[in-house]
Amino acid sequence: MFDVKEKVAIVTGGASGIGLGAVEALLKKGAKVVIADYNGDAVDAQVARLKEIYNNNVLGVKVDVSNEECVKNMVDETVKTFGRVDALVNSAGVAGRCTIEDEDVVADVKRAMDVNVNGGLYCAKYAVAEMVKHGEGGAIVNVASIMGIVGTANGSAYNGSKHAVVGMTKAWALDLAPKNIRVNVLCPGYTDSGMCNTNTLGAFYDYAKSMHPLAAGLDRIANAEEMGHAVMFMIENTYLTGQAIIVDGGYTTK
Repeated sequence: MFDVKEKVAIVTGGASGIGLGAVEALLKKGAKVVIADYNGDAVDAQVARLKEIYNNNVLGVKVDVSNEECVKNMVDETVKTFGRVDALVNSAGVAGRCTIEDEDVVADVKRAMDVNVNGGLYCAKYAVAEMVKHGEGGAIVNVASIMGIVGTANGSAYNGSKHAVVGMTKAWALDLAPKNIRVNVLCPGYTDSGMCNTNTLGAFYDYAKSMHPLAAGLDRIANAEEMGHAVMFMIENTYLTGQAIIVDGGYTTK
């Protein structure tokens, strides 16, 4: 098992939703965690809250993952503060609904690719360099979506970018295996977050709940803690790499 105690993890999109679920799961097991997010106010609020519990094991960094120089500075700040990087959770992402016939489809797809795909690529590029420096391996968890496994209407931007994340994960897993760096991808179903809530989904929120098996308490939207648990499994299990793990309450079985 990959023991995260005293290890250093960067979590992008870490100030809310699935990213924050991963942050808290890592801290509970003794890791030192960088909360990296585009929303600087949310970063400050979560760092202040979590430092009361975990002291100086928490660092906050405002980052735009679509900007490579900004990502490099994030990793540099991590190393300056904690000395190394052992794990990366690429949870930052944007939504988007468009069809191939929409006038703005190219701009919408480009935006999704810049954040959801290139953002993860930049983060991995600089985090991996630090993992290789200390020579002890590491773990990367990319966060895609069930929309990276199935297709949906209006999904040119979001589905396209999340499918790319799944494919890129498999390539990285093979590239980095000789370095003892494992790479997996979480494909979450609908999870309460800034991107998925009653305000953003409207009437579709109740429909999404109804698409889950109506048993065992699964007829609901997931919570961030459940996704944080899944992230920890992918970080800790040292025989797991190159896999897309679907955590969706049975949504894609229908």
